[in-house]
Amino acid sequence: MDNNVFIADFWNAGAAVANKGCLSGCMAAARHGGYFAIRANGDITPCVFFPLVDKKAGNIYDIWDKKGTIVEATQSELFKKIRENIQKQNKNYMLPCAFKDEFIKAKSLYEEGIARAFDPGSEELLKNQELYSKFIDNIMGCK
Repeated sequence: MDNNVFIADFWNAGAAVANKGCLSGCMAAARHGGYFAIRANGDITPCVFFPLVDKKAGNIYDIWDKKGTIVEATQSELFKKIRENIQKQNKNYMLPCAFKDEFIKAKSLYEEGIARAFDPGSEELLKNQELYSKFIDNIMGCK
């Protein structure tokens, strides 16, 4: 393997990522120069699997209109809270996903008004108690 390239599948390589200098296994929210995603409509998400967008700095087109840079998105409140309150706290490298494995904490970012869902399906998951409960039951059954 080339030392300049690291290829990982997101949900099964938490321990490998941790060994590459990422202290809690998750690369999302631009952690340690890590990963984030920009959707076709310009929404900037911490990860393709993390369906939230920062309400203030969550769209690349809005940032560009204000003559800003992508760095503003990586320093958004949403990204910072994910890095500090979810990734930094998670010491289980085998459960590295900041959304799936820490769903209750991730959902709180939506509930606090820091972020919005990036699509109707994600919003339904975050708002619908029955669907939310099934999601939690499914996650807990996998741990």
